[in-house]
Amino acid sequence: MSIVATSFNLFADLLTKCIHPSGPTDATATSTRSADPMVDIGIYLTYTFFCLCFILSLRHFVLNPLAGLVVQDSRDVRKFGDSGTEFVMYSLFTWFGLSCILAEPWLWKSTEWWPIEQATLTNALRCWYLLDSSRYTASLISLVFFEHKRKDFTQMFVHHVVTIVITIISYATDFNRVGAVVKALLDPGDVPLHAAKLCKYCGLNFLADRCFELFALIFFVTRLIMYAFVVKVSTFEAYLYRELGPPGWVCVVGLWILYVLQVYWFGLVLKVAYKIIVKGENAEDVRSDDENENNKKID
Repeated sequence: MSIVATSFNLFADLLTKCIHPSGPTDATATSTRSADPMVDIGIYLTYTFFCLCFILSLRHFVLNPLAGLVVQDSRDVRKFGDSGTEFVMYSLFTWFGLSCILAEPWLWKSTEWWPIEQATLTNALRCWYLLDSSRYTASLISLVFFEHKRKDFTQMFVHHVVTIVITIISYATDFNRVGAVVKALLDPGDVPLHAAKLCKYCGLNFLADRCFELFALIFFVTRLIMYAFVVKVSTFEAYLYRELGPPGWVCVVGLWILYVLQVYWFGLVLKVAYKIIVKGENAEDVRSDDENENNKKID
């Protein structure tokens, strides 16, 4: 079977799982690694190509034209397109991820995140894992070449690179249960964040503030508390169950880098929350959208 055909078959299994999340689990779970590594590499590259095409098409043919009709300031057209694209992508991958991982019996037992034998993945979970690494690769290409530059460009660049490295290494070395938990925790918060940005560009300040408040709550719970538990377990408990080796410790270091970024970004969130709660102002981002822009908004 060709790489493209395999890619579409896996994606069909993922969509089936998303539509029927309570359906029967695939009894013939696919190994985390194909007998031929080039198969998974080919699937990853295929997904990256289609993700990039989807991102660029959605932005330029749907969201940018829509922005011309709904945004208040013409300077926000490209920003609306960027945030709209992120809103769609994070919504889709939150749906994909939760549909896959909530059905896993090992999810709530950290002692079962470290199988000694090679772990297995259902077709849906395998597809989500490969597709997510492809999504971040496509987003990295878009960030560097197709999006307007923001002041946190460096942080976002590092975030995307580290996420891609962790995803690929964890997939190849059976660190994937931790990787799956991390993915499920990091995606949901960005949905209300980008919803807030879209509302802001459209002049819907009240809705923007409420979406931002929801984002701050989800961010705090999932990224500063629950994700911190994953980092702690990976750092101080994983070696009790298996030999991590250099690839495993690369993943651990990557998890810490991502956590430092979450703490940095939450500091910015607190500044915005202070302006909303204490000063009674509308949500204004402490970062400016563009590197040379002084008018500070939710980017």
